[in-house]
Amino acid sequence: MTKLILKFNLTKIQRIDSDYLFEKMVEEANQRVVQKYSNQRLKIGEQDIIIIGGFLREKINIIHSGDRGFLKTCEELSLNTIPLPARDFAKEKEIKSWMKKGRS
Repeated sequence: MTKLILKFNLTKIQRIDSDYLFEKMVEEANQRVVQKYSNQRLKIGEQDIIIIGGFLREKINIIHSGDRGFLKTCEELSLNTIPLPARDFAKEKEIKSWMKKGRS
């Protein structure tokens, strides 16, 4: 994990108690998205809610993702989104695979 942080110049965002308010905003925004598009497949999970809540708290405003529900929820919150190109989506899957192996 440390190698990835250094290689990609990442900053760790930690969850704090006050994130509950941001996470509630994200959850409500996602419910609006699901209703707006009448599509349950746009529902995001608890981990995504936590991540987007952290983005809101840290004022991160350019979001990259390959997940439509994640992107639509960010857009509902007026965050700027950039869908991942197919090449980057494949790289994201590869990185997630490395991370899972590192946990074992």
